[in-house]
Amino acid sequence: VQGGLYERLLGLFGDRSLRLSELCAIPELQATGRDEVVRAVDAGVAMGLFDVTAGPLQPKPAAGWGKVSIPSAFNRAILASDGLGGGPLALASEIMGSAFTFGDLDGAVVQELADHGKEGLVERIDARLTASGRSLVRDGAAVTDPEARLRLLQETCSGILDNTVPLLARLGIADVTG
Repeated sequence: VQGGLYERLLGLFGDRSLRLSELCAIPELQATGRDEVVRAVDAGVAMGLFDVTAGPLQPKPAAGWGKVSIPSAFNRAILASDGLGGGPLALASEIMGSAFTFGDLDGAVVQELADHGKEGLVERIDARLTASGRSLVRDGAAVTDPEARLRLLQETCSGILDNTVPLLARLGIADVTG
């Protein structure tokens, strides 16, 4: 799954969703042929490069958002019961028409953001990890040094803030506001 067609598809899907008919109507892809575009999209979905959704994605949230809420009581219950539970969490998305699955640490971070905001996030997650008896692993070994653990948690939380939360907003799972 490589080459010019896939690079173009990745560029097109990087910030928006498109219906297959809209994709095939793009002038630069018309020369490729509908069947080849459909096969490329199908292969991309099979490889996890693209997702099929029941509806269009929400716009990207504005930079500098400050608050996160989870509108669905079902999703809030999943986050509350399964955060740091050791397995993946599946949150319902009407836009996807199915569930968005992600790790339990990501879920714990999202729940903490929704319940208590960004301030003190890393320290709260560290306390939850400690209370759960879980540890962070880097390069196959548990991170036992407290400063190194906090640095790793900061990196992890930053990645979730920059990537996961905006994706959850685009999927209609989370609301983010200034």
